[in-house]
Amino acid sequence: MTSPHTVPLTRPSSSATKLVGPLLAGALMAVALGVYGRVHTPTGFAVGPAGFSGPLAMKAWLTTGAFLLAFVQAGSALVMYG
Repeated sequence: MTSPHTVPLTRPSSSATKLVGPLLAGALMAVALGVYGRVHTPTGFAVGPAGFSGPLAMKAWLTTGAFLLAFVQAGSALVMYG
């Protein structure tokens, strides 16, 4: 018989067990990237932003595109919902 102040032992909820897989996959990926970075020597070659003159120009164009898409989404929402 259980007293009213004891909590019966239960299994973890299914939402908690669903998080274990992605968390484990992320941890394994972090370890794999760390090992890869430790084993391989850097080449000293910087990867530049493809198609842009520099990182600042890339950021400006991508930000402009994001704002344009946000305005299109807001406009279409106004049309849908009056």
